[in-house]
Amino acid sequence: MRDSDLSSTPSGPPADFNVESALRDAATAIDAAKTLLSQGGTVDLDGLEAHVDQACRAIPDLPAADRQFLKPTLVTLIDGLNSLSERLTEQHRNITDTLQSIGTRHKAVTAYKPRDPR
Repeated sequence: MRDSDLSSTPSGPPADFNVESALRDAATAIDAAKTLLSQGGTVDLDGLEAHVDQACRAIPDLPAADRQFLKPTLVTLIDGLNSLSERLTEQHRNITDTLQSIGTRHKAVTAYKPRDPR
């Protein structure tokens, strides 16, 4: 891709915005988030949507050859987002199950707790 092909309209991203680089950075952030999740960590995806949105809004203004060039990067990004979504859903389900289990144990302890005979 040529830098001159990445210039934008006044309503689009800045003229020095590189779509391919932004998409690759987003894919890297998604991979890092998946790694953190697999290690039991939490992830902060603040800003990811804005970067992806900005890149995707710039794509239609690119020449057809550049758009074609970006297809594999976009497919990789979509696959990464789908995988991250599945992992986040799994983590949410595990947390929900754990909290429900704790709630059930708390109810049982409360129900069978000896009453103070005042």
